[in-house]
Amino acid sequence: MSRRALILVGRLGRLGSVAAVVFTVSGCGTPRVDAPKSPPSVIATPAPTVASAADRARARARESLAQSNFRQAFASANESIAAAPDDPRGYVVRGVVWQIQGELDRAIADFDRALTLDPRHSDAFGERSFVRLMRNDLRGATDDIAAAFAIDPNRPEVYLGRAILRLAEQNFPAAAADCTKALELNPQDGRAYATRSLAKTRLSPPDLPGAFVDAERAVVLAPAFGGAFFARGIALYQRREFDAALRDFNQALTLNPALASAQVERARVRFAKNDFAGASDDLQNVLPLTSGVLLAETLSLKGEIKAAGGHFASALEDYDWALSAIPDFVPALIGRAFVRSRNSPPDLKGAAADIGRALTLWPQAWQALQVQAEIQAKAGETEAAEKTWTRVIELAPPFALPY
Repeated sequence: MSRRALILVGRLGRLGSVAAVVFTVSGCGTPRVDAPKSPPSVIATPAPTVASAADRARARARESLAQSNFRQAFASANESIAAAPDDPRGYVVRGVVWQIQGELDRAIADFDRALTLDPRHSDAFGERSFVRLMRNDLRGATDDIAAAFAIDPNRPEVYLGRAILRLAEQNFPAAAADCTKALELNPQDGRAYATRSLAKTRLSPPDLPGAFVDAERAVVLAPAFGGAFFARGIALYQRREFDAALRDFNQALTLNPALASAQVERARVRFAKNDFAGASDDLQNVLPLTSGVLLAETLSLKGEIKAAGGHFASALEDYDWALSAIPDFVPALIGRAFVRSRNSPPDLKGAAADIGRALTLWPQAWQALQVQAEIQAKAGETEAAEKTWTRVIELAPPFALPY
């Protein structure tokens, strides 16, 4: 497996980056129109002057979110709640601010409060699904998106939420299709362009021109949204434009310093540029801030860096740790298989088991097939290795091949 292929292993099927970027972008780009409140039988209608004050405060909160001014967004959301404590929309906006700041328990509490006030509040279900997915609660997130669809299937946020779930399920064509539907309903939503860009980079083969066009559009629509720069950075990385990708990840972190996934991706770019020290520093700094899938992703990249330096035993520890966090994390399975096949003595049986599991989860992962071909060749299975390598050539981008 060439080092050029090795540094691309982490681009496979990752949810962590999406969870940390797309799930925290409500109110970015063109502001959404608040959903109509439920009938008076569900939620009391505030007095007109009170509602007006709450509406103005909520609008300021969304505008501040679009500008990545989270402190002001939080203050304005609190003003909205103080002016209309029985209006669920203020709690939804504040929940989004908590979400962006990584205060997931507080975000859930605000979304729960909104749903107590209005059990049919589509946005509350949608936003809560994002937080649940950030917590790796796929079942809860799926239930929330289903509830949002049942309430109002014509809101673009509902399709965007389902797109993110489909990214988590590695159903990238369906994720892109849901983003397209969201954009039909709201053509000015920078989040949907950013999400579709991420989906397109994960197609097999990836649609890199389309991904870049979508990310560029996201940047234009939402220049204060770190996720737009993040998406463009991913597309640029895939195009091997490492300097430009590094600038975009830096900008994403400038706009949202809490965007841990951008720091992981910046480490990946630095690794590709042979800046092992810079990449390792990024990962060491971000490691305490990660959990779940993003933790597995961070540890897998640490393993890649160590494996590239020939430190296979230490890399194996990182992959083991990653797989203890997420047992079916495909990049870690591929990386551990590679390390096991290269370790001294090689563990070809363990490597074959890892790569077999990775290919069960993702049959078209060319990186996994490349490792499988090497394992087969080392085991003396020449004919099988040749067939597998033919498949690699069919699926892999030309720059990843060792000739």
